[in-house]
Amino acid sequence: VLVPKLFVPILPLLQSHFDVEHHDPADHPDVSEVAEMGRSLEPSGLLPSGHKVRSVLWRKSRNDIVRLYADGRTGVSFGFIACVEKPRYVGPREISEAEWDELPESAVYSSDDVRRNELGRLYVRIDTHQQEVVYRQVPDLWIASSRSGSVKTALDPARDVIRIGYDGRFCMSLPTGTTTGELKPSYDIRVMIALALSASLYDPEFIGDGAAMFHFHGYPHRDWFRQNEYFSGAHHPTVPCGTFEAGALNFQAMARLAGKFGSQIDLACTIEPDHGTNLIARDRRYLARRVLEGIEGGHIALGSRHFGSLLAEEECL
Repeated sequence: VLVPKLFVPILPLLQSHFDVEHHDPADHPDVSEVAEMGRSLEPSGLLPSGHKVRSVLWRKSRNDIVRLYADGRTGVSFGFIACVEKPRYVGPREISEAEWDELPESAVYSSDDVRRNELGRLYVRIDTHQQEVVYRQVPDLWIASSRSGSVKTALDPARDVIRIGYDGRFCMSLPTGTTTGELKPSYDIRVMIALALSASLYDPEFIGDGAAMFHFHGYPHRDWFRQNEYFSGAHHPTVPCGTFEAGALNFQAMARLAGKFGSQIDLACTIEPDHGTNLIARDRRYLARRVLEGIEGGHIALGSRHFGSLLAEEECL
């Protein structure tokens, strides 16, 4: 399981992948929500300080390699905190089968699954948990998240929280007065977008007013989960964090939970074997409270102590 970790470079999304703009943190409540969630999670101990990668490399040539691969980053921090803003739609969120049939076929996507209307909005064919077929719009998404390398438990909204947008392309919105040379997005942007996109398509009520997300490098015990809290992904293969594969597997895990449990979900947990856990909940206070309860009860810990319990029975509670 160490092979993909050691020999596959974990590359961040480069600045060239983003359209860059700026925002005033005071205009976006989710930016402050991210900072507040970080402070709330500080007692958990699940967000240890990072370390400087280049400080353990003595040769200049190796430091140069790290600098190139890391897009200017100098260290590694652990986990991320994020808040998904309310998804944005243009036109109806769902359309009828008759309206779907009238949409032209796409030269890019399979017409059985994805079509685009005259406004350029994508619609996806979804099989729901009620064994119905619906046709839902792919929304524009914005996620406020902790920046790469920040101290997650002491985030400054004006320096440590950036906004990532996705409408088919990535957009990065930085706090006013900062630059891409100073602030870098999390390595896990693809996972954040995958979770938010999957939830918006397969359980739009769950994420309809936004959601909170937390990633840490450990696992909960299966006994930690309460009614309306579910997990998936424990049997997935090991892949490096932040890759396309990690995004696809998290999208699948979230879709599986939404497809099985629908609007019952209060908290969803997607497992990344040999990497860690992603939690997504309707409310950040609920998420933080449940994490701290897990720490106090010995049901959440860094490392792989509890991973085996997630494999013991069915994959999803």
